[in-house]
Amino acid sequence: MCIIKEQASDRFDAQVSGATASGLPDLVTFTDGLRHERAELLAALSLPWSTWPVEGHTTRLKLIKRQGYDRAGLGTLKRLFRRAT
Repeated sequence: MCIIKEQASDRFDAQVSGATASGLPDLVTFTDGLRHERAELLAALSLPWSTWPVEGHTTRLKLIKRQGYDRAGLGTLKRLFRRAT
């Protein structure tokens, strides 16, 4: 299911229907949530905009805040920089 990576909004309904047909209770509940937010998901798959720049600034600001309150220990910094690479 690479519809996110490929931004294939045309395959969204088929993928959700297939997952619902599996009959697995947790998967059916998840796909019900996807159907509820269908318009937003299709917009996210078809539009070229991204929130990555905003997320990057938020992460940077949180790091600065943690440093100010002396909560940016070595473990926190290692986790943040491992995720970034």
